[in-house]
Amino acid sequence: MSADPVDPKPQLASAIQRCTTIDDLLWVLLEQAASIYPCQNWLYGEIPDADNPVEVAILAYSPSRLKTVYQGMRVPILLSPFSHRLYEEHGLSYVGEDNGTLSNLNPQFVETFALTSFLGVPLLFENKLIGVLFAATFKGEKASNPNESQQESLRNLASAGAVAIHLFRTQAGL
Repeated sequence: MSADPVDPKPQLASAIQRCTTIDDLLWVLLEQAASIYPCQNWLYGEIPDADNPVEVAILAYSPSRLKTVYQGMRVPILLSPFSHRLYEEHGLSYVGEDNGTLSNLNPQFVETFALTSFLGVPLLFENKLIGVLFAATFKGEKASNPNESQQESLRNLASAGAVAIHLFRTQAGL
């Protein structure tokens, strides 16, 4: 029996009130995501042009050791079943060695980053993709597909997070 999905909105609302910068807000999102789906490596990617998503700008990462690899990186959106599901259908997308779907991600991307799994959770505001929460496992780390409860909780977090990012950016004049 799976646990009921966690609604992260009350905790997120409380944490957002303490944020003073967009970086604080992104860290809160990454921490909340990691509490829902325990993965060693979380990233937040912003879609610079929501009307024409062709790349993702990596703005936040946890743990901080990922900074040396991802800081300031702009990753082109490469055609793959994973990308289609995430960027065009706006659905949560997972690929991994554990379920034999890693081939649904661009092979060059998998090889370059030595991935064993990759999860993308879209953040939509007014039906436009504004960002993505990513969870990645690398060679030597255990990969596992998020269960239904985790998927629903991540969708709830993404929904609340998208609104929070929009409001924060609007208030900050960004």
